[in-house]
Amino acid sequence: MKRKLINTPALAGAALVALSLGTPNVHAQEFHAALRASPAAHNGQCPAKITFSGRIRADRAGRVQYRFIRSDGAVAPIQTLNFERPGSQSISTTWTLGGDRLPGYDGWQAVEIVYPTAMVSDRAAFSVRCADTPRTTVGSKVKEVVRMTVPRRKLPDLKVKLNAPRSAEPGDTIGNAITARAFNVGEAGAAGTASAGSNGYMIDVVLSKDTNVVDGFAAYAPNYSDDVLLQGGRVSNTVDLAPGASHAYPNLQGGNGTIPADTSPGSYYVCARIDPGKKTAESNESNNVDCQRIKIAKQGKPDLMVRSFGLKRWGSCAPNNAVITFQVTVANVGTVASPAVTDYALVQVMDQHRNWGNGVMLGVIAPGATRTVEIPVYYLREDPAHMTGAAPHPFMAKVDPGNRVDESNEGNNQSATINVGAPAGCR
Repeated sequence: MKRKLINTPALAGAALVALSLGTPNVHAQEFHAALRASPAAHNGQCPAKITFSGRIRADRAGRVQYRFIRSDGAVAPIQTLNFERPGSQSISTTWTLGGDRLPGYDGWQAVEIVYPTAMVSDRAAFSVRCADTPRTTVGSKVKEVVRMTVPRRKLPDLKVKLNAPRSAEPGDTIGNAITARAFNVGEAGAAGTASAGSNGYMIDVVLSKDTNVVDGFAAYAPNYSDDVLLQGGRVSNTVDLAPGASHAYPNLQGGNGTIPADTSPGSYYVCARIDPGKKTAESNESNNVDCQRIKIAKQGKPDLMVRSFGLKRWGSCAPNNAVITFQVTVANVGTVASPAVTDYALVQVMDQHRNWGNGVMLGVIAPGATRTVEIPVYYLREDPAHMTGAAPHPFMAKVDPGNRVDESNEGNNQSATINVGAPAGCR
């Protein structure tokens, strides 16, 4: 009579999620684990169900985490016992095995305490001999034929989803607009660098002419080449991912994600590759890249500069009065209009000896247009002697000193210095 093979290990392929736990000072003798198999020897009909029962003893209150380990390499999920006081608690598990394909087996099971200390109990050994076990004769000895089935290994499967800008200019910094979300769609956990160091998965973000990203870690360079790693484009601080979990990495974790300045205008792809170093053994290695099209084009910007700067008139030397008035002409030599800034003095005139000066706001300036403003500098009430004693005063005009306007040239925003004597009437 044929018997149906049944080999259903209670632990085989069980996913194990590693926990990062603070470990207090403990001693192994504060904890004890014991386990026994029943029956210890099975001879008869199969499949056989072996029950393992035992106890874990703790000599102080607290949490104890443990798992069952077996002779076939299977490891069970971590379980937790809470001890409100010193004492012991019972534990148990089962293992069902034996049949036509596994007519005989000698094995063991043990308890491994993983927190707050590390220790393994003595092995609870057992044997299974199914009725009508086939035998072969080798010389004068009778040898049992033992067949074992190796459980299928469960693996993680990493994927990545990318969100990135649809357009940019050469030299633009786009890192703040990039988010890479990592997924684990496999059956086992994937370790990040936070727990596994350099053996954890990372994510590379590259600029490519197509969606065929080369294997391996990408290389950074200030100049464009196909599949070049963006500056700051490696996400190297990653978390563990349990099966079915995901985690978003926004802003390239603080990296600037700069497009190489010599990138020619055209259509490209921003691509993310997860686990470029292949540190994680996966069930599917062909789904680790996600790409999004991006258009690289040189777009116009305003460019503000001080076209002229000079003394307009003197005032009366008295508190609350403008003692000097300057005239400043600002030109927009860029290709698009500059925006109006209504909450900040976009044009300022300052004494370079100390913080004495003033500023005014500016409206929109069209490309090629200018705007002339008058800037009064008032009586210095907190230090009147400075107006006469520190003369001549080196005044300078600046436009957009706080870089509130994104310009094509930020290096032409200030005038030359002019020296102004003591205000009239203050001498």
